[in-house]
Amino acid sequence: MKHKTYESSHATKQAICAALKSLMVQKPLDKITVSEIMESCGMVRQHFYYHFEDIYDLARWMFQEEAVSLLAQQEGALL
Repeated sequence: MKHKTYESSHATKQAICAALKSLMVQKPLDKITVSEIMESCGMVRQHFYYHFEDIYDLARWMFQEEAVSLLAQQEGALL
């Protein structure tokens, strides 16, 4: 059960992250609101705060995930 919860939580974070990326194409990060992000991914605002403290916390998580993904693609990378 715990493994399924982690996968579900990670999928939610990924959806929120994708919504942020989509909005960042349209305007700067400091002009994006939590409400806009959550409306874009079809979730209620409270879900955002369950996973992240603020938009900058989401941005940090997003960049960390991207960095880990890029490192994993490199041969011989130790994770």
